[in-house]
Amino acid sequence: MKYDILNNYKAYLQANLNKNTAKTYYSAVNKVFDGIDFNDLREVSETKILDRIKNLKSKNQVSAAKNGLKYLQVVNNHLQMPSDAQIAEISKHKRNYVKSRGKAVDYDQMLRKVNVLKNEKLKLAYRLAGISGLRVSELADLEAKDIEFRDDGRISVSVRHGKGGKPGTVECLDDTYVYNKLKDYCRQNETGKLFYSESYMCEKAHGLGMEMHDFRRAYAKIKKIECVAAGATAYEANGAVQEGLRHARFSTTKRYLYGRKIITKKKIKTVDAVGYVLQHDITQILPGEFKGRAFKKGHIIKEEDIPKLLSLGKEHIYVFELGEVGVHENDAALILGDLGRGENIYTDDEIKEGKINFRAKCDGILKVDSENLLELNMLGEISFATLPNNYPVEEGELIGGSRVIPLVVAKEKMEMAKSLIKTPLLKVVPYKKYRVGIITTGNEVFYGRIEDKFGQVIKNKLSEYECEIIGQVLCPDDKEIIKSRAKEFLDKGANMLIFTGGMSVDPDDLTPSSIIEMGGELVTYGAPVLPGAMFLLSYLGDIPMMGLPGCVMFAKRTIFDLVLSRVMIGEKLSKRDIMMYGNGGLCQTCEVCHYPNCSFGKQG
Repeated sequence: MKYDILNNYKAYLQANLNKNTAKTYYSAVNKVFDGIDFNDLREVSETKILDRIKNLKSKNQVSAAKNGLKYLQVVNNHLQMPSDAQIAEISKHKRNYVKSRGKAVDYDQMLRKVNVLKNEKLKLAYRLAGISGLRVSELADLEAKDIEFRDDGRISVSVRHGKGGKPGTVECLDDTYVYNKLKDYCRQNETGKLFYSESYMCEKAHGLGMEMHDFRRAYAKIKKIECVAAGATAYEANGAVQEGLRHARFSTTKRYLYGRKIITKKKIKTVDAVGYVLQHDITQILPGEFKGRAFKKGHIIKEEDIPKLLSLGKEHIYVFELGEVGVHENDAALILGDLGRGENIYTDDEIKEGKINFRAKCDGILKVDSENLLELNMLGEISFATLPNNYPVEEGELIGGSRVIPLVVAKEKMEMAKSLIKTPLLKVVPYKKYRVGIITTGNEVFYGRIEDKFGQVIKNKLSEYECEIIGQVLCPDDKEIIKSRAKEFLDKGANMLIFTGGMSVDPDDLTPSSIIEMGGELVTYGAPVLPGAMFLLSYLGDIPMMGLPGCVMFAKRTIFDLVLSRVMIGEKLSKRDIMMYGNGGLCQTCEVCHYPNCSFGKQG
């Protein structure tokens, strides 16, 4: 029965893995089998397991489920385990679960609390945690034989049962105090566990206002700083931290490097404050003359500022220390400017309150790297906002703005941003000059029964762009004539053809079949846009051919407006590009049209 199978599995995990890992895997497998009744695992199909994994919310849960199921298969080989490739395909569409970052950690303050402990055993455990990055479960499992004191004054730790039961070796950060004290302590305790239980160390740390995992986070950040100081690139330093923490993926390591702020607050002598950043406004008062701000919060103190600060009675001031780990908001804005500024984009000369603005150098279509924009904002503490992708913009128009949230942001955060964004996020593609032929079909227009209203509408819309209209011809409902007139335009040098009329599903509406029979590549006949569902797009080589539905004649804005602007930059649209308009493809037919400053065509 299901209960017995899972109970045996639980017992196996508890006997072979550490407590936390066993709990994680058992919980994940329970989620997979929740609501499924079975007496034998052969009753549970691979497809059903995959469906349940798809319902998991995060990469973390998917990974735990995969590993948990593999351990279950060891216990019960009747399990029909999906392949790693199938699970990986599911996982790549999930996001990592990220816990709330909580309060900033002042590691110096943590160490001060540790150093005054009278319990030497607990003090050594916490100090070792800070220089090794060991998990608390690994720390609790240590014996003297697991620790090597090298001749170069460094410590190596052998982890026998890491996460997932995996062994490993940790090279500790340099700490003379820990080296000497721990060496003596190990000599006195050659057998048995060196430190307290996992729960005891967590409880005592909590009593001091700390989390055990903060030591692991501190190790990650200090190790990266040391690597960079030794000449490593940010990428190499990140790799070293990942190796030190023994993570399979860097996405996990990222949470340790960037999960907490690294800003320290210091009270220092004013004469020593050059290069530091003011934490608050400093006010100047001249009785009867002036009362106001002499120095603004965030001001980087210069040599010439010292006399004035002293004259204001500021012998000491509170500052942010940039040092090796902090970047001022204005400097961060310059970095973000480089990450966003692509072709035909410029930034404002002045950075105001840490914000940098992006503007268009020419008329055209704004292209936004939406995926990387999302990933950049997901780093946290960075705000980067833009107009929507594929938005028509004019020269000088504001198209984006960016800043960091804190006054001083971690240098590692900005390094991560730079490593993430390989090509600029924004560019404006200018419009090209097209030579356009307009072909109006329909017996009713050709024989003069009704007046053509399409031609002038099309000409008006084309007038928004720098293009040449070669001419407009009227054609009866005759495919051969329609194709012949189109060829005549092509012979005259037309590199865009626009067809109007005959675009419905009536048998005598021949425009779509005429366009298709010309031998071009049909992209779509039909679009998820209202108005404009009967729109046709085809390409004869690089020459766009558009069949326009009747709504273009009377509706203010339609699918034609959405597509025309992109066609005018020389973009060759795909069926997917057209179908993407479904989200945002409903025009609200406002009494006063505000397009493009509305939801129409803005993909959510």
